[in-house]
Amino acid sequence: VLKPRRVSWVSLTVIDASGNPLSDVSATLTTPAEAVSGAATSEGERIELGPIGEGDALLRVTAPGFRPRSRPIALAGGTTEI
Repeated sequence: VLKPRRVSWVSLTVIDASGNPLSDVSATLTTPAEAVSGAATSEGERIELGPIGEGDALLRVTAPGFRPRSRPIALAGGTTEI
């Protein structure tokens, strides 16, 4: 019997330390089994990552002029906004 796979989405806008939205941002969400990537080309544009299976994941974000940042995320199905 096949069970439908529960999937997650992550929705994010990347900001600097002053709270200003960044442009030309790339993001990758990785689990032990898969990875999804997305990008935002204009300021304040949301990046939507998914679908990806539930479980522990690592979110990595890069933007020109900034150090890459990584953050663990627990995915539990549905959409997580960051």
